Amino acid sequence: MKPLHYIVTAFDAFGGESVNSVEEVLENLPDSFFWKKDPSEAFFMSGNREEAEEGHLVRLTKILLPTSFKQSEKILEDIFQEENFDGILNLGQNAMASAIHLERVAINIDDARIADNEDYKPEDVPIVVDGPAAYFSKLPLRHLEAKLKNAGIPVLVSNSAGTFVCNHVMYKTLDLCRKREEKGLETIPAGFVHLPSLPSQTLAAPSRPSMALDMMVEAVKIMLKNLK
Repeated sequence: MKPLHYIVTAFDAFGGESVNSVEEVLENLPDSFFWKKDPSEAFFMSGNREEAEEGHLVRLTKILLPTSFKQSEKILEDIFQEENFDGILNLGQNAMASAIHLERVAINIDDARIADNEDYKPEDVPIVVDGPAAYFSKLPLRHLEAKLKNAGIPVLVSNSAGTFVCNHVMYKTLDLCRKREEKGLETIPAGFVHLPSLPSQTLAAPSRPSMALDMMVEAVKIMLKNLK
């Protein structure tokens, strides 16, 4: 079968922190994995191109985005110049989350509580002038939720990606997907997922929720196995 090509993005550290949980997750994902029709038979192999009967080889392009409204948008536009990919999964950190948040909707507004890493702090600024008020995720949210729950990983479907760079990236990704479809290209799975902080990020704030790195990496692997 034709190999699949997925884009996975994550953000660098922001808000005065030295680490971002999603950057660590991105670094710990394999470069490729092999997926069989029966997900229970799937296995992940970093850099391994071995093929097997009745399965898909999936290649990952892992991209670290700056926590910047303007720069992340530019990188996304560059990504979408390349039409030969089969799905895009954007990852962000939610310091208040104790579970994986599968984001359902992105709204057309930038309204930052803190400045981004370029010291830009927009207030009530539309992401796309005259663009739709909102876009809905193109990920199979309930399917992903069920798979994660079956694996014993805390998860929920969230109805707000906020108004910071995470929401900006989700909205811009889905806007670029719409433009891609208008060119006659197929609809691809695309959307945004928030992950909790790492335990190491909570040492100075013990009440801040967190999740182990291994569990978050496993969660993203499960989602990538089930994008289609």
